[in-house]
Amino acid sequence: MLDGRVDAFARHSIHGWAADADRPDARVEVVVLLDGHTQGRARADHPREDLQMLGTLGDGAHGFVYAFDPPLSPLRSYEITVCHAGTDEPLRVGRFTVAAEIGHAPERMRPIMVTVAARTGGVDLMRSLAGDPGIVAADTRAYGVKLMNYYARALEVLVVPGGRASACPGADGGAGAYVLTPNPFHAPDYERLMTPPRLLYEFFQNQSSAPICAAFKAVVTQFYETLAMHQGKRLAGYFAEQCDLFDVARNFARLAFREVREIVLLQDPRDAYCSYRALWFGTPTQAMATLRRACHQIVELRRESRDDTLFLRCEDLRLRPETALAEIARFLTLERALATDPQTLRAAAEDAMLPSVGQWRTELETDEIALLEREFADYLALFGYDMAERASA
Repeated sequence: MLDGRVDAFARHSIHGWAADADRPDARVEVVVLLDGHTQGRARADHPREDLQMLGTLGDGAHGFVYAFDPPLSPLRSYEITVCHAGTDEPLRVGRFTVAAEIGHAPERMRPIMVTVAARTGGVDLMRSLAGDPGIVAADTRAYGVKLMNYYARALEVLVVPGGRASACPGADGGAGAYVLTPNPFHAPDYERLMTPPRLLYEFFQNQSSAPICAAFKAVVTQFYETLAMHQGKRLAGYFAEQCDLFDVARNFARLAFREVREIVLLQDPRDAYCSYRALWFGTPTQAMATLRRACHQIVELRRESRDDTLFLRCEDLRLRPETALAEIARFLTLERALATDPQTLRAAAEDAMLPSVGQWRTELETDEIALLEREFADYLALFGYDMAERASA
């Protein structure tokens, strides 16, 4: 009979034991699942005096340690399960959550994340938001100022362990001094500073991450408060930034700020496929792989049913801007519609020479359309896109 228990867990490792009582001298393995997906395995063969003293598990060498490499980010929470490799049955205390570790300070401005997965009119939406007196956006370089993404990446680097190093990189004042690398003191060479060694990792991952995050949040907030003054928006309650679907900024924003609003801009995957092929000069296989990854992520986000997320089709923003802008205003709980002229928005979309809506109808062959509609049937149905058969009926 298989038995075992998780004794301790942190963002860098899991400790416990596992054994087969019917074969007390055999060594078994455990499987670690992260958010339902297999992360790795560990062999339970470490000596354990407590198990040896039981007298029923052979020599007692049934302990295991599973190390996360790299350690789990403090910017989000994780659901973890530790199972017996042979049966997929969880160990005792084998299901647990590693919670996010960033707190919230009082805040006056809240972030709006405009999340895009492709070339789908993110600039149009940012322009609409920036035109409102209650929203601040850095309207330069196609609204490409992404402070949250920059500082989120910096935070991850600062709290991730470094490798074995005999000296601090950049200590000589050379070019290396301007390169941000993982903390060299958050490394095995310095484990002896604390007993047990895991305390060193817990300090840098737990105690240090909160004040660093708070400092980065303060920089981001003060930047937009200063920008609000220059734009004559002294009472603005939001700032808006674009972010990629897979940016760490999405996690950083939710952990650093108490209230976040995210607008995920959608595109018909058939049109997106045309754009990928035309703009990126990739093969159809590469275009399909990129599109599959993005659509899968969006579907997963939609199924989370978060109150702080609005899914907006770029086709609606371009073809029915009045309705789209009103929906955004309701989502942001603004007392009025966004202060953007829908006709100006239409003209801007045309001037930007964005791919036309429904271009897939003329650019794709029938077999290509059928393949895309089979591949992305869930996405098309979930977000109300017509299939070719229905659209032609």
